[in-house]
Amino acid sequence: MMPEDREKAVVLSPPVMNYDHAVPFEDGSAGSLWTVVDNRLRGRWRSALITGIVLGTLLGVAAYFSTVPKYQSAGLIRIAPMISPILRATPETGLLPMYQNFVQTQAQLLLSRRVLANALEDDTLSSLPWAQRPGVLRVLEKQLQVEAKRGTELIEVRFDADSPDVAQAVVNAVIKSYDDIYGSGRDGAAKTLRTLRLREGDLKRQRVDMRNQIQELIRNAEYGAGDLGRLLESRYARLGQIEYDIEAVEEVLLRTPSPDQTADPHASALSGTVAQQQLDAFDPQLADLRQVRNALRIRFELAKVRWKPTYQAYIRLERELREFEQLVAEREKIVLVKWEAAREQGLVEALIIGAARSHEELERELQRLSEKADVYRIQIHQAVTEQNALELLRDEADDIKRNLAEVAERIKYLVIEQQSGRTGRISIAALGERPVAPSSDRRRKLAAVGAVGGFALTFGLFFFVSAIDRRAYASAQITDRRAGLRCLGVLPDLRRGIVDEQSCAVAAHCAHQIRNHIEAMRDQKASFVLGVSSPYQGDGKTSIVLALGWSYASAGHRTVLVDCDISGQSLTSQLGHSGQPGLKEVLRSGRVDGELVSLTVPNLSLLPVGASATYGPEAIRQDDLEELFAQLRARFDVILVDTGPLLASLEALPVASAADAVLLSVRRGRRRSRLEECIKDLETIGTACFGVVLNYAATSDCDRYVSGSSLTRARPAGDDGDTDDSAGADNGVTLGASISSDNALVHAMESALRHHWPDD
Repeated sequence: MMPEDREKAVVLSPPVMNYDHAVPFEDGSAGSLWTVVDNRLRGRWRSALITGIVLGTLLGVAAYFSTVPKYQSAGLIRIAPMISPILRATPETGLLPMYQNFVQTQAQLLLSRRVLANALEDDTLSSLPWAQRPGVLRVLEKQLQVEAKRGTELIEVRFDADSPDVAQAVVNAVIKSYDDIYGSGRDGAAKTLRTLRLREGDLKRQRVDMRNQIQELIRNAEYGAGDLGRLLESRYARLGQIEYDIEAVEEVLLRTPSPDQTADPHASALSGTVAQQQLDAFDPQLADLRQVRNALRIRFELAKVRWKPTYQAYIRLERELREFEQLVAEREKIVLVKWEAAREQGLVEALIIGAARSHEELERELQRLSEKADVYRIQIHQAVTEQNALELLRDEADDIKRNLAEVAERIKYLVIEQQSGRTGRISIAALGERPVAPSSDRRRKLAAVGAVGGFALTFGLFFFVSAIDRRAYASAQITDRRAGLRCLGVLPDLRRGIVDEQSCAVAAHCAHQIRNHIEAMRDQKASFVLGVSSPYQGDGKTSIVLALGWSYASAGHRTVLVDCDISGQSLTSQLGHSGQPGLKEVLRSGRVDGELVSLTVPNLSLLPVGASATYGPEAIRQDDLEELFAQLRARFDVILVDTGPLLASLEALPVASAADAVLLSVRRGRRRSRLEECIKDLETIGTACFGVVLNYAATSDCDRYVSGSSLTRARPAGDDGDTDDSAGADNGVTLGASISSDNALVHAMESALRHHWPDD
C-alpha cells in the first residue's frame, strides 16, 4: 500500500447506521391466537392435518363401536302413609309421624346387600348369562337406581342394561326380593303378630328371671327389703362416732409426750390446740350440736345415693347441713374463748390432766378405732352397692311390665286387623316391563367426541412439539423482539429449478426487496461494509451475497463481493475464480494490488478468497480487515463480505467486528436457538445486526413480500408504459449480462431480467 493510500484509509471511518427508516420491528410472539398457532405450526400444518384426520377417525370409530346402547326398565312400589283402622289407630295402621323419612328408609333398604343378594337367587334372573358373571353383585349395587318420587307415595326402581331382558329381570327380581323381606302384604299382619307374640314370650321370661334375681339378692343381703335406710343410718352414725373418737385421740396424742421425752407431761396439752373432747367436756351443749351435725351428715350421704343433685329434697337437706355446720363453727369459737379464759384462771387443768393417758395407750386406741372404721366403711360400701343393684333390678322389672302391657294391647288390636283381611302399608304398584327401544344411545356423540378429541390432541401435540423444537419455517417465526430478531425478507426455495416466469420474478423481487430494506437502514452518503453470515453451514449465505451484489449493481451502486469464507470458498468457486490471487494475498501484503476481478455485470467486482496455501483462517486479524475495508471504501459504494458460519468458523467474528453491520441467513427448518446465540455474539462485539433472511422459504412467505403489481411486465423506455427504475439500462445494466454462476437464485434473477426487458 502506498503511503498516500494508507493515509486515506485511516481518514475513512465506518458510516453511522440510520435506524430511523428501519423495517418495522414485528414481534412474532404476540398477536392474535391464530397468529400464535400459525407461527407454531408453520411447516407442520400438513403433517398435523393428516395425523389429526387419521387419529380422529380412529378414535371416532373406536368410540362408536366400543359403546353399547342401554335399555331401561322401571317398576313402582307404593308406600301408604296410613291405613284406616277397624277399632282404633295403631302403629301398624295410623299415620306415620315421619312419613318422608320412612319412604327414604325403604328406598335405602331396596339398595341393601341383603335384598340384592336375594334378588340374584330369582329363577328368571339367575337363568340369564348376565347373572353368572363374576362380581355381578357389585355391578348391581352400582347401577341399580332407586328414587322416591316427590309429592307421591311411590318409589321407582330402574335399571339400565345392554339387554332389555336383563333390565326387566333385574327390576322385577329386586322388587320381589324387597317385598319378601321387608314388605307387608296380606301376610304382613301375620308376620307382625308372630313377632309380637315372640316378643311377649321373651318379656314374660325376662320378668320371671328378674323376680328371681331380686329375691336372691334380698336373701343374700344382711337386711330386709325395707331396712336399708335404717341400716345405713345406724352404720353412718356409728362410723361418725368412731371418726370423732379417732380425731379426739389424735388431738390428745399430739399433746402427749412420747416415752423418750423428759418434758412436762402436761406441757403439750396446756400449750397446744384444744381437743374437741376437752371442749365437749367443758361445754356439753357443743357436744350435742356436734351429734346433730353428724346425724345431718349421715342423712346427706344417704341423699347422695337416692336422689340427684337437682331434686328439691337433696337441695333442702344440703342447705340445712350447711347452715348447721356454720352454727357449730360459731359455737366452737365462743366455747374456745371461754376455754382460754378459764385456762388462764387454772380452772381447766383438772380436765386436761384427767384426760391424759400414756402415749402407748393412745396409739393402740387409735389403731383399734381405725381398724373398726375401715370395717364399717366396707360394710357401708357393700350395702350401698347391693341397694343400687336392687333398685336397678326393680326399675328393669317395671320396664318389662310396661312393655309387656303394650305388647299385649298391640296383639289385641292386631288380631282384629288381621281378621278384617286388610293389606299392609307397602305394596307393589307396578312391575318392570320389557323395554322396546334403547333409553340412551351415545354412540354418535362419543364418536364425534372421539373424532374431535383425536384431532385436537394431534394439534395440541404438534403445538407442544413446536414449542420445544423451535425451528424456523416462516418469517414470522424469526421475528422476535425479545431475542433481537428482525426478518428483512425471504428468498424462495429454488432447489427444483426455475419452472416459469412467475417463479423467476418472485425470486428477483425478494432479492431487491431485501436490498431496499438494507438501504433504508444505512447511511447513503458513505460506503458500506455488510458481512453476510449464518448460524449453520449450508444456510445459503453465498446465494444472498450474489443476489444482493446483482441487485446493488443493477441499481447503479459500485459493488464488490469479498469472499472471506476461507474454509468454504463457495463464492469464489461459484464465480469460477478459484486459484487466483485474492483476499489471502491482500491481507498478507496489506494492500489491494490487482486482486480485484471485474465481473460481466457492470458495477460488480469480486475479491476472490486467494490462492495462498499457507494462509489459513487462524491468521485473520481484525486490524488487517479494517485496513482492507478502508481501501475498498475508497473505490466502492457497497462491500458485501461472504464469511463462514458465525458460531462455527474462525473468520466470522473478525469480519463481523470490522464490518459496519451483519446480515444473517437461516435456512427454512433450522433451529432458532443458534440464531439467537448469533444475535448475542453480535451484541457482545458491538456490531449491528440488520436482520435475518429466511432462505428456501415457502411460497406463502414469498407472497407476503411480493405484490401482483410488482410482477407486472414493464415496457422498455420509449413505449407508452412506465419504466422500472430498479433494473434496466437506465441503471447501467446491460441486457443479457450474466454473473456466470451456477447459483439457482442468480439464474432466476437473470431470467427475470430477460423477461422484464425482452430483446427487441
